[in-house]
Amino acid sequence: MKNLFLLFLSAVVAIVMTTVGGVALAEAAPFHPGDALYPVQRFVENQALFRPTANDKASWYVQLVERRAADLAQQAGSANQADALSAFDEAVLQSARWLAQASPDTKAALQTRLSGLFTQVQPLLETWSAGSQQEQSQLLAVQARLETFQSLLANGDLTPAEAARITGDA
Repeated sequence: MKNLFLLFLSAVVAIVMTTVGGVALAEAAPFHPGDALYPVQRFVENQALFRPTANDKASWYVQLVERRAADLAQQAGSANQADALSAFDEAVLQSARWLAQASPDTKAALQTRLSGLFTQVQPLLETWSAGSQQEQSQLLAVQARLETFQSLLANGDLTPAEAARITGDA
């Protein structure tokens, strides 16, 4: 019985340490598309651990959009640009979902940040050359999503119904 308890306790400690390490990894954000630990970092980031409220999650995902925009600029023209674009798009989708649920004050500040960021990213995407037909389709879809999101942000308060237009959620 004592051995079983020690085994259980060891498993719990390992899970806690892995979670804490993963969160620290995501917060530090040292990895970029193409790095070996980048998929692990993305997974942990997308869990939005320790962000219990819609405001916290919306702020987190807007911060991720900013990080992913930096990755877009860094990876333009590289073999990892499709991964960077996919991660950026995923962050944009999550930011729309949570932004629509945020309080009015938080939402207003975050919408301003996103609007400015999208204004910077759109010209970058227009200069990209996609290698495959799939990358071209992905690029066009992201550009269309950004245009829709930008126009909704310009109209004011993002509602859950408008967020669903961006994310494709029914």
